[in-house]
Amino acid sequence: MYIILGEPMQIENFSMQQELRDTEIWFYQDMTKYHLKQAFNLVFIRKDMASDFKLYDPARDTPYAFFPQSALGDPVDYETAYEKLREINPTIAQVSLSLIPGEGIGVSGAASLASTILLQNINRVPQTEVNDLYAEKLLKYKGLVEVEYTANYMDSDSLVQVIRDNSGTFFVHFLIEPERLSVGQFGDKYFSHFILNGIVSDSENRMIYQFDREYSIEFDKEKLESVSHTSVQLNGMFPIIPGYFKFSLILKNTVAKEFSSFERTLNVPGEITAPTMSPAILCYGAESLSGKEPSLRPFQIDDVLLFIEPSSTFANSDVLSVFFQLYGLNKPLADHGKVTFQVLHGDEVIKSFDRDTKDFGVPYSIIQDIPLATVPAGYYILKITLY
Repeated sequence: MYIILGEPMQIENFSMQQELRDTEIWFYQDMTKYHLKQAFNLVFIRKDMASDFKLYDPARDTPYAFFPQSALGDPVDYETAYEKLREINPTIAQVSLSLIPGEGIGVSGAASLASTILLQNINRVPQTEVNDLYAEKLLKYKGLVEVEYTANYMDSDSLVQVIRDNSGTFFVHFLIEPERLSVGQFGDKYFSHFILNGIVSDSENRMIYQFDREYSIEFDKEKLESVSHTSVQLNGMFPIIPGYFKFSLILKNTVAKEFSSFERTLNVPGEITAPTMSPAILCYGAESLSGKEPSLRPFQIDDVLLFIEPSSTFANSDVLSVFFQLYGLNKPLADHGKVTFQVLHGDEVIKSFDRDTKDFGVPYSIIQDIPLATVPAGYYILKITLY
């Protein structure tokens, strides 16, 4: 019990009582993180000095278990045992029928089944506390992750998008945002070093592309305190041919020996003959790179750089920027089509407006701003319709 639940808040020991067996009562509180009762007791009884303490179950053992064999007569006369126990030691009597404080159990032979359920749930705590995601990732990537990383899996947010550039070439743009930033220190400088390992496989699980990239980040103390309230995103991009692929990425923080990962299916269209809409990306801003030195960056669309929020969490002060692409528009759609944007809260339409397709211009890489100042806090769906 100590290994499973940790140190009790309080321990009461009742040993060397002439009329009762040695007893210990452990009290636990604030254990709801284990999906247990807010407060409960564990009771241990020792038959004699040569025996070990045993865990007490009110429904199985009954108040009779606190007495030596010769002290009472009928072992099923629970009420008599309880009344005598209450005369000798009221504290032990209180926990003899229920391990849960304030449960209000009577004494007419009705011991607490809730206590038995509690004990069963305590025994399940080690299973419920296992991080299944960690085990899954470790098994999947055990050939690619060094031994010293294997105990330190961390969750992360991520985003992967296939985007076509002006030349018609498709690129895979990706980012990963680890849930925490672990840093090392050298003098008054703080640093992290990340390695990204990416693998693209075809439908027959054959690796067709692989890359390793390294990222180093250095901060002073002031910058570290600022970063600790935000997050760090690592991103990249690479060209890809049409087809169906599996993209796996492993992130390793070499400073803390931590790793994270994700896996996505990629559908890269070939010849597009019918009107098609790409998945939408939700952004918290976009920066025009017009007039700056030409470069090709992850999540850069023509001369606009998108700032991505992979968890899709925004504040009322934000302007939500939505990016998506349209492919294969026929002439009627290109000249007279419309795109409708709707922000839905359940079935209720909070915002709705239209844009003409002719206003977007070829190659139909669309960035639409949606102010959120009038949108109350909550969970919403953004619905985009081309017609």
